[in-house]
Amino acid sequence: MDQKGIHQSISGCWRQRTSPVGYAARTLNPNASYHVLKNLCRVKINLVHNAVRVAYPTFLLHFGVLPMSHFRRAYVPGGSFFFTVVTERRAPILCTDSSRIFLRTVIRECRQRWPFRIDAMVLLDNHLHAILTLPEGDTRYSARWGWIKKEFTKAYLADGGIEQVRSGSQIRQRRRGVLQRRFWEHALRDEEDYARHFDYIHYNPVKHGYVESVQDWPYSTFHRWVKQGVYPADWGSKAHDVMEFDDLDTSAME
Repeated sequence: MDQKGIHQSISGCWRQRTSPVGYAARTLNPNASYHVLKNLCRVKINLVHNAVRVAYPTFLLHFGVLPMSHFRRAYVPGGSFFFTVVTERRAPILCTDSSRIFLRTVIRECRQRWPFRIDAMVLLDNHLHAILTLPEGDTRYSARWGWIKKEFTKAYLADGGIEQVRSGSQIRQRRRGVLQRRFWEHALRDEEDYARHFDYIHYNPVKHGYVESVQDWPYSTFHRWVKQGVYPADWGSKAHDVMEFDDLDTSAME
């Protein structure tokens, strides 16, 4: 099949999408190698041997998000988790140039301490969502997020960042008013649950009204997956249809 035929087939499959199961469920092959992707037309794109030569978008470089070849599957039973992290009082601080640099740095350093793979991430001004896959048998995501939040807060305040007014209990507990103490976690049950949250993350900027099309939001792994053939570039555009994710709002803590 030539390039034009592949594009037409993928576009046709996208227009016929009616199932509530995530788009990624029909394009990712979770039983193949992490970089072996499969589109709806059974066109296989093997990226295992040349993944390190892929030109990753600016967001991924900023966050040090590089593939880890020893992770074998996109979805790992018991090892793939969806997370939400929110700023204190939902202050709009995360998308500034300095905050993105701090977050990129602490995530990279955290991955050096405790390896994990970032399958999907979106950064909005007052919260972020992510799917992380941890090594087999490792469930210490609380240690990872606790360290990321602590180090980000230290860097943010040292740079002159303004924290929110703290309550008496926060002061007594030496908590800062930058990020909410809790984060929200959802253990992904199966491939369909994984794919649904994968789509939810990438559609989030449109859901919250930041942009009209997913491709217009720069701080997202969506651009990586477009390059690797998982999404068409115009996926998630309001020009096509408004996507509904009400069933996920509870687990996502929106």
